[in-house]
Amino acid sequence: MQDCSKLLALPALPSTLQQLACVCCYALEALPNSLSSTAVSELHCYSCALESLPQLPLSLVELEVGCCGCLLQLPALPEGLKRLCTDNCAALAEVSSS
Repeated sequence: MQDCSKLLALPALPSTLQQLACVCCYALEALPNSLSSTAVSELHCYSCALESLPQLPLSLVELEVGCCGCLLQLPALPEGLKRLCTDNCAALAEVSSS
């Protein structure tokens, strides 16, 4: 998804979803809790109003978050995560340990 400037939230995600990118969704405040039960291996969020992310799927290997100035914390990271990139998330202060 790109340039969905009025989108506040997403509906439940299909379990077969493998990649999710939210770019320039300036009003997007939350990702659905169903994210944890998907097959998503790559998650990219840029320029969104997210304050936190829900529990991440175990299949996630790449997480990129950038220019999300409201993002305060990240959930526990899956053991199989190979790439984590946070850029210009000034409020990010915590990665949950559980």
